Amino acid sequence: MGSDGRALEGTGVSTTEIESVTFYTRPGCPFSAALRWQLGRLRIPVREVDIWADRDAAATVRGITGGDETVPTVVIGPRALVNPGAAEVQAVLAAQAPHLVSRLPVRSVPVRMLRAVVAPVLVILVWGALAFTSPSTVHHLGPVLVAASWAVAARLDAAVPVSPRLAATLATGGAALAAGAAVLLPSMGAAQFPVAEIVLAVVAGAVAGGWIAARGGAHDVSAR
Repeated sequence: MGSDGRALEGTGVSTTEIESVTFYTRPGCPFSAALRWQLGRLRIPVREVDIWADRDAAATVRGITGGDETVPTVVIGPRALVNPGAAEVQAVLAAQAPHLVSRLPVRSVPVRMLRAVVAPVLVILVWGALAFTSPSTVHHLGPVLVAASWAVAARLDAAVPVSPRLAATLATGGAALAAGAAVLLPSMGAAQFPVAEIVLAVVAGAVAGGWIAARGGAHDVSAR
Protein backbone atom coordinates (compact mmCIF):
# COMPACT_ATOMS: atom_id res chain seq x y z
CA MET A 1 0.00 0.00 0.00
CA GLY A 2 1.45 3.37 -0.93
CA SER A 3 0.77 7.08 -0.88
CA ASP A 4 2.32 10.44 -1.73
CA GLY A 5 2.79 9.50 -5.40
CA ARG A 6 4.43 6.13 -4.79
CA ALA A 7 3.28 3.06 -6.76
CA LEU A 8 0.33 1.35 -5.11
CA GLU A 9 0.83 -2.26 -4.11
CA GLY A 10 -0.07 -4.61 -6.92
CA THR A 11 -1.39 -1.89 -9.22
CA GLY A 12 1.53 0.12 -10.54
CA VAL A 13 -0.61 3.25 -10.22
CA SER A 14 0.63 6.32 -8.37
CA THR A 15 -1.66 8.38 -6.19
CA THR A 16 -1.28 11.32 -8.55
CA GLU A 17 -2.80 9.16 -11.30
CA ILE A 18 -6.00 8.51 -9.33
CA GLU A 19 -8.66 10.69 -10.93
CA SER A 20 -11.79 9.09 -9.52
CA VAL A 21 -13.07 6.56 -7.02
CA THR A 22 -14.42 3.23 -8.25
CA PHE A 23 -17.99 2.84 -7.08
CA TYR A 24 -19.35 -0.73 -7.25
CA THR A 25 -23.14 -0.81 -7.20
CA ARG A 26 -26.18 -2.61 -8.59
CA PRO A 27 -29.59 -1.42 -9.80
CA GLY A 28 -32.18 -0.71 -7.12
CA CYS A 29 -29.78 -0.50 -4.16
CA PRO A 30 -31.01 2.30 -1.84
CA PHE A 31 -27.68 2.47 -0.01
CA SER A 32 -25.84 3.01 -3.28
CA ALA A 33 -28.36 5.67 -4.29
CA ALA A 34 -27.85 7.52 -1.00
CA LEU A 35 -24.05 7.40 -1.22
CA ARG A 36 -24.13 8.38 -4.91
CA TRP A 37 -26.14 11.48 -3.99
CA GLN A 38 -23.77 12.36 -1.13
CA LEU A 39 -20.65 11.98 -3.26
CA GLY A 40 -22.30 14.10 -5.92
CA ARG A 41 -22.94 16.81 -3.33
CA LEU A 42 -19.25 16.66 -2.43
CA ARG A 43 -18.31 16.68 -6.15
CA ILE A 44 -16.14 13.62 -5.67
CA PRO A 45 -15.41 12.11 -9.11
CA VAL A 46 -16.84 8.60 -9.38
CA ARG A 47 -16.43 5.76 -11.88
CA GLU A 48 -19.55 3.67 -11.38
CA VAL A 49 -19.54 -0.08 -12.07
CA ASP A 50 -22.69 -2.24 -12.10
CA ILE A 51 -21.73 -5.64 -10.65
CA TRP A 52 -24.80 -7.26 -12.22
CA ALA A 53 -23.64 -6.20 -15.66
CA ASP A 54 -19.94 -6.92 -15.06
CA ARG A 55 -19.20 -10.31 -13.52
CA ASP A 56 -15.51 -9.51 -13.16
CA ALA A 57 -16.55 -6.53 -11.03
CA ALA A 58 -18.82 -8.81 -8.99
CA ALA A 59 -15.85 -11.13 -8.41
CA THR A 60 -13.76 -8.15 -7.30
CA VAL A 61 -16.41 -7.17 -4.75
CA ARG A 62 -16.63 -10.74 -3.45
CA GLY A 63 -12.87 -10.76 -3.03
CA ILE A 64 -13.02 -7.54 -1.00
CA THR A 65 -15.94 -8.53 1.21
CA GLY A 66 -15.00 -12.15 1.77
CA GLY A 67 -17.62 -13.69 -0.46
CA ASP A 68 -20.59 -11.30 -0.44
CA GLU A 69 -21.68 -8.94 -3.21
CA THR A 70 -22.21 -6.07 -0.78
CA VAL A 71 -22.77 -2.68 -2.38
CA PRO A 72 -21.90 0.08 -2.34
CA THR A 73 -18.24 -0.90 -2.26
CA VAL A 74 -15.83 1.92 -3.02
CA VAL A 75 -12.20 1.44 -4.05
CA ILE A 76 -9.62 4.24 -3.95
CA GLY A 77 -6.20 3.00 -4.97
CA PRO A 78 -5.31 0.19 -2.54
CA ARG A 79 -8.13 0.99 -0.11
CA ALA A 80 -11.62 -0.45 -0.17
CA LEU A 81 -14.66 0.75 1.78
CA VAL A 82 -17.62 -1.57 2.18
CA ASN A 83 -20.95 0.25 2.52
CA PRO A 84 -19.21 3.46 3.64
CA GLY A 85 -20.47 6.89 4.49
CA ALA A 86 -19.41 9.86 2.41
CA ALA A 87 -17.15 11.08 5.23
CA GLU A 88 -15.09 7.88 5.09
CA VAL A 89 -14.77 8.14 1.32
CA GLN A 90 -13.63 11.74 1.69
CA ALA A 91 -11.07 10.82 4.37
CA VAL A 92 -9.54 7.98 2.33
CA LEU A 93 -9.52 10.18 -0.76
CA ALA A 94 -7.58 12.81 1.20
CA ALA A 95 -4.96 10.18 2.10
CA GLN A 96 -4.74 8.45 -1.29
CA ALA A 97 -5.40 11.31 -3.73
CA PRO A 98 -4.97 14.67 -1.98
CA HIS A 99 -4.79 16.43 -5.35
CA LEU A 100 -8.48 15.57 -5.82
CA VAL A 101 -9.50 16.80 -2.37
CA SER A 102 -7.92 20.16 -3.07
CA ARG A 103 -10.42 20.61 -5.91
CA LEU A 104 -13.46 19.94 -3.74
CA PRO A 105 -15.70 22.85 -2.67
CA VAL A 106 -15.51 24.00 0.95
CA ARG A 107 -18.41 25.73 2.67
CA SER A 108 -17.84 27.64 5.90
CA VAL A 109 -19.86 26.84 9.01
CA PRO A 110 -21.84 30.12 8.88
CA VAL A 111 -22.81 29.43 5.27
CA ARG A 112 -23.98 25.92 6.17
CA MET A 113 -25.99 27.29 9.09
CA LEU A 114 -27.64 29.97 6.97
CA ARG A 115 -28.50 27.55 4.18
CA ALA A 116 -29.89 24.99 6.61
CA VAL A 117 -32.07 27.42 8.60
CA VAL A 118 -34.47 27.44 5.65
CA ALA A 119 -35.66 23.98 6.74
CA PRO A 120 -37.09 24.88 10.18
CA VAL A 121 -38.57 28.08 8.76
CA LEU A 122 -40.42 26.07 6.10
CA VAL A 123 -41.60 23.54 8.69
CA ILE A 124 -42.93 26.37 10.88
CA LEU A 125 -44.79 27.85 7.92
CA VAL A 126 -46.41 24.50 7.09
CA TRP A 127 -47.19 23.90 10.75
CA GLY A 128 -48.75 27.36 11.02
CA ALA A 129 -50.82 26.85 7.88
CA LEU A 130 -52.18 23.56 9.21
CA ALA A 131 -52.81 25.07 12.64
CA PHE A 132 -54.88 27.95 11.26
CA THR A 133 -56.90 25.79 8.86
CA SER A 134 -57.83 23.41 11.70
CA PRO A 135 -57.43 25.45 14.91
CA SER A 136 -58.96 22.75 17.13
CA THR A 137 -56.27 20.20 16.17
CA VAL A 138 -53.00 19.94 18.07
CA HIS A 139 -50.27 19.11 15.55
CA HIS A 140 -47.99 17.06 17.75
CA LEU A 141 -45.24 16.53 15.19
CA GLY A 142 -44.78 20.26 14.57
CA PRO A 143 -42.32 21.01 17.39
CA VAL A 144 -40.51 17.70 16.88
CA LEU A 145 -39.86 18.39 13.20
CA VAL A 146 -38.87 22.02 13.74
CA ALA A 147 -36.44 21.10 16.51
CA ALA A 148 -34.80 18.40 14.37
CA SER A 149 -34.86 20.01 10.96
CA TRP A 150 -32.07 22.61 11.26
CA ALA A 151 -29.44 20.05 12.22
CA VAL A 152 -30.72 17.46 9.75
CA ALA A 153 -30.75 19.99 6.90
CA ALA A 154 -27.14 20.95 7.67
CA ARG A 155 -26.18 17.27 7.54
CA LEU A 156 -27.87 16.85 4.16
CA ASP A 157 -26.30 20.02 2.81
CA ALA A 158 -22.82 18.95 3.94
CA ALA A 159 -23.35 15.36 2.67
CA VAL A 160 -21.10 14.24 5.54
CA PRO A 161 -21.58 14.23 9.31
CA VAL A 162 -21.09 17.65 10.88
CA SER A 163 -18.97 18.15 13.98
CA PRO A 164 -20.61 17.28 17.33
CA ARG A 165 -20.31 20.93 18.37
CA LEU A 166 -22.07 22.18 15.25
CA ALA A 167 -24.72 19.46 15.58
CA ALA A 168 -25.38 20.51 19.18
CA THR A 169 -25.51 24.19 18.19
CA LEU A 170 -28.00 23.56 15.40
CA ALA A 171 -30.09 21.24 17.56
CA THR A 172 -30.24 23.92 20.26
CA GLY A 173 -31.22 26.52 17.68
CA GLY A 174 -33.91 24.24 16.30
CA ALA A 175 -35.22 23.65 19.81
CA ALA A 176 -35.43 27.40 20.42
CA LEU A 177 -37.34 27.93 17.16
CA ALA A 178 -39.70 25.06 17.97
CA ALA A 179 -40.42 26.34 21.48
CA GLY A 180 -40.98 29.84 20.16
CA ALA A 181 -43.39 28.62 17.50
CA ALA A 182 -45.25 26.43 20.00
CA VAL A 183 -45.82 29.50 22.21
CA LEU A 184 -46.53 31.98 19.39
CA LEU A 185 -48.99 29.99 17.30
CA PRO A 186 -51.58 29.52 20.09
CA SER A 187 -51.45 33.26 20.80
CA MET A 188 -52.53 33.75 17.19
CA GLY A 189 -55.49 31.38 17.43
CA ALA A 190 -54.00 27.91 16.98
CA ALA A 191 -54.63 25.04 19.38
CA GLN A 192 -52.81 25.29 22.73
CA PHE A 193 -50.02 22.83 23.52
CA PRO A 194 -49.69 21.50 27.08
CA VAL A 195 -46.38 22.75 28.47
CA ALA A 196 -45.12 19.26 29.30
CA GLU A 197 -45.89 18.11 25.77
CA ILE A 198 -44.00 21.07 24.27
CA VAL A 199 -40.92 20.30 26.38
CA LEU A 200 -40.98 16.60 25.53
CA ALA A 201 -41.49 17.20 21.81
CA VAL A 202 -38.79 19.87 21.58
CA VAL A 203 -36.23 17.81 23.48
CA ALA A 204 -37.00 14.68 21.44
CA GLY A 205 -36.66 16.56 18.16
CA ALA A 206 -33.45 18.30 19.16
CA VAL A 207 -31.81 15.07 20.35
CA ALA A 208 -32.84 13.21 17.20
CA GLY A 209 -31.69 16.03 14.92
CA GLY A 210 -28.32 16.36 16.64
CA TRP A 211 -27.73 12.62 16.52
CA ILE A 212 -28.60 12.38 12.81
CA ALA A 213 -26.39 15.37 11.97
CA ALA A 214 -23.31 14.00 13.70
CA ARG A 215 -23.59 10.29 13.02
CA GLY A 216 -21.36 8.44 10.52
CA GLY A 217 -19.57 5.11 10.22
CA ALA A 218 -18.26 2.56 7.71
CA HIS A 219 -16.13 -0.54 7.33
CA ASP A 220 -12.71 0.01 5.78
CA VAL A 221 -10.58 -2.84 4.43
CA SER A 222 -7.53 -3.10 2.22
CA ALA A 223 -8.33 -3.75 -1.41
CA ARG A 224 -7.42 -7.27 -2.40
